[in-house]
Amino acid sequence: MKKTLTKERIDQLVPDLETNFIEQKEGISQFIKEQRESLESLIKNPRVGGFEICRYNTAIFDVVVKKIYEIAIAKVGIEPNIAIFASGGYGRRELCYLSDIDLCYTSDVDLEEGYDEDTLRFIRVFYNFIDAFRVLRDIVPRFSFIYRPYCDAPEWNHQDLTALLDGRFLVGNRDLMDGLRETIKSEMACPRALHCVRGQASRRDDISVIFQLLASRDEHFKKTGDTIYMNQPDIKSGRGGLRDIQFALWIKGIKDFVPITTLYEEKMADALDFILKVRNLLHFTAAKFTDVLSYNPENQDYTQLRIAELMGYEGAGEQKVYALMSDYYGYAKKLHLEAELIIGKTIETGIKISNHLAVKESKIYCIDGKFEQLTEDELFAIFEYFQQYDFEIDANLGAYLASLKSADFSYQRFNVGVGADVQAGSKPAPTALTKRFINLFSLGGRVSKAIRRMHRLGIIEHLLPEFERSIRIRSERPTDPYTVGKHSMEAVANLDDIRNAEEQGELVKSSKAFSASPNRIEEAEEPSESEIKLLHDIYLQIADPSALYFALLMHDFDKPGKDHAITGARKIREIASSLGFNIVQIEEIEFLLKEHLTMINIARYHPLNDAIIEQFQKSVGSVDRLNKLYLLTYCDSKANGRHNFSAVDKDNLRRLYELTHERFLGKDDRALYAAISPERINQFLSRMPVTYRMSHGNIDEIIFHLKLVETVEKRKDSLSPSEVSPVIVEFVDKTGFTELHFCCPDRVGLINQITGAFYAYDIDVREASIYTKEDTSIALDTFKLVYKPRALREIQPSPLSEELKREIKRVITELMNGNTSLDAIFAHRGVKAPDGIRIFNISVEKAKETYSEIVVEASDRDGFLYLFSGILADLGLNIEMSKCSTLGGTVTNRFYVTPIECPKRIEAEIIERLRTQPPQRVRI
Repeated sequence: MKKTLTKERIDQLVPDLETNFIEQKEGISQFIKEQRESLESLIKNPRVGGFEICRYNTAIFDVVVKKIYEIAIAKVGIEPNIAIFASGGYGRRELCYLSDIDLCYTSDVDLEEGYDEDTLRFIRVFYNFIDAFRVLRDIVPRFSFIYRPYCDAPEWNHQDLTALLDGRFLVGNRDLMDGLRETIKSEMACPRALHCVRGQASRRDDISVIFQLLASRDEHFKKTGDTIYMNQPDIKSGRGGLRDIQFALWIKGIKDFVPITTLYEEKMADALDFILKVRNLLHFTAAKFTDVLSYNPENQDYTQLRIAELMGYEGAGEQKVYALMSDYYGYAKKLHLEAELIIGKTIETGIKISNHLAVKESKIYCIDGKFEQLTEDELFAIFEYFQQYDFEIDANLGAYLASLKSADFSYQRFNVGVGADVQAGSKPAPTALTKRFINLFSLGGRVSKAIRRMHRLGIIEHLLPEFERSIRIRSERPTDPYTVGKHSMEAVANLDDIRNAEEQGELVKSSKAFSASPNRIEEAEEPSESEIKLLHDIYLQIADPSALYFALLMHDFDKPGKDHAITGARKIREIASSLGFNIVQIEEIEFLLKEHLTMINIARYHPLNDAIIEQFQKSVGSVDRLNKLYLLTYCDSKANGRHNFSAVDKDNLRRLYELTHERFLGKDDRALYAAISPERINQFLSRMPVTYRMSHGNIDEIIFHLKLVETVEKRKDSLSPSEVSPVIVEFVDKTGFTELHFCCPDRVGLINQITGAFYAYDIDVREASIYTKEDTSIALDTFKLVYKPRALREIQPSPLSEELKREIKRVITELMNGNTSLDAIFAHRGVKAPDGIRIFNISVEKAKETYSEIVVEASDRDGFLYLFSGILADLGLNIEMSKCSTLGGTVTNRFYVTPIECPKRIEAEIIERLRTQPPQRVRI
């Protein structure tokens, strides 16, 4: 019998918002138990449909979430300016019996950048209630509570977007959620924007999301049998399941960003209602979260029979099962047909990708044939879309592009080539469009596809004439199948195969692609699935794939000379610089060209003993370079055909990589990662500041930090009084910057010393996240760094080189151990104190709980963080958390220091110390 859900009932069970946490949790748990009993009665009632069950379940947790919100407000004393909303099935009011309860929240300020104590206290209370329900798995499905700031919107993938598409406001400031939706909608309306996802650029517009959704839909089908008619179907992800129609409606609704529930049609309602009913019964009868409608009497699995009986099917024994499944297949077929029709109509009408370009029937074409109206940006966007998707270029559009092979194309239309102000014999400066060209190497899809088409249309000969020349040079070996440039294009195609093998289900397909791609001769032996997986995993570790792709394309360009690796490496600097690669990328490209024969020569002609491996490791210098060189060598060798890349060569090459990798990192510690229990992770998180928990959702990064902290704690506990403090400095290469992770026992002045070392070595801090573990006072700091030499202002900031990483690690370690000082480092480097710093605003807040906040806005000048952290250290203020960020030439630093009882006095002292600095150094 259905009970009426009322706020009064939960208020009876939790009458006092100020009472203790345990009593409140017990009251809410009692409410959930009562309502779940009613829900179970609805599920077992054959006359109650799936929609009604799901809406009742949704209503239960709406009441719970709103009650927790009230409790959190009462405990904190303010109502924060946030919006909490439901997403996924909970957002659609299609919450099945054991489905996840997905909650999101957003705010008007970035809580990961600005420390709002009241809001964070509220979030902490809310989190605590969510965590408490984890132990009540018998009555409460899994909760999630995810932060969705406005600033992250450009980086969202299709899964994030569909979650918000289905979002439903619950409590807080509704305008914030509406604003977030409008932000996404405006982002979707800017198809020219390129965003960086997982270290590679990608488009985020209607068409890119649509094709991501189509690819994801296909993946779901492949994993679940790829047919409606499975004896034990997956009723969520299989063909004809719930995801089938949801994908179709997401594709239809993404352009205007409307919830898919508003797109439901009456003709699909009965099928959805039936499958939702079956899914609830499946959860209930299985007593676990599952979507496979199973039936295996030999193993005591009678799921289909139990569901058929509860739904009121008649007949003896398995006749009920046949009747249930016959109805299921009929409804699944109906949903699948509707999904196919919706997708077909959306795509067949053509999808506009710019003002003058559209895609129809998998071809990019010019709208109304007005080629002369195409902008330079659109001309290059053609190849970006062509590369990323399985599109062709319309014949008329291709003919127009081919007609631009003249000087009009290279000098005026694309603004590429020698300008009037460029001296004869020198390379031109990079332009916006040459930079667009090198962006192809970091875009998704198939780089080789775009390069081939640009060659056929005569575009490469203007952008990269050195490569065009190599296409017409025959190889020196009669056993080589291709000319030099064609061989390089095949090598790039091999790297495409490795990169695009993203899912386990795609690995077999990708392994076959190596020897089955069109226009490619029979190559080396078909790689195994495990081989492709290893190569793909290595690719994912590379910080900047564009340098690898370009080096692979150009590795043989200076043939036919015998020393082409050496001569090509010398010449590539000017070529890469003219296209717009930065200094670090150019160094990587030069290294890869120079060493591109080293690994295969060692693998073929040398024993893999310790002496050889040690020498090779020293010549490579870093794991990132080892990864790039291995992939380049593999793809290069494979493009020569099986006669030139035997199974023995391949095996020796892999062994050389693995032995060298082991020398860099030691034995594979993935087993250790797997051994880290959730309880151990939760204990670590509970002792870190709440801002750390909000800012770190990646479990691998959390485990990485946990290991750093635990290592320092163990070393610290075992120290004798005469021993130095343990210090760990680790680097992670990212696209455009280097991330430094630092861990050691905390002390006053720590940040001042580290940032002083950065300043001395021309390292600019783009962002700093500083935390202190509360129970053991271990500092865990992350800095996003770029190399920005003060003496060469025209040089673009770049990630740290391997040599600079080694040097700064040595210097920081010596500083922490007292073996050197900043004065000595400054003297050695010939560095003076920073100058030209302007302070725009300083505010010091009174202590809140365990911190006081100091906010400083200043000009973005080298050395500011070093100078200001030194003042705080002189005042005896230990920085326990910090966040700095730069925008538009202004740097905003938030320091969370030991509690300050007299903020006005400290503020005055800070200003006084700034005023005593020489006027050329600081202006207030």
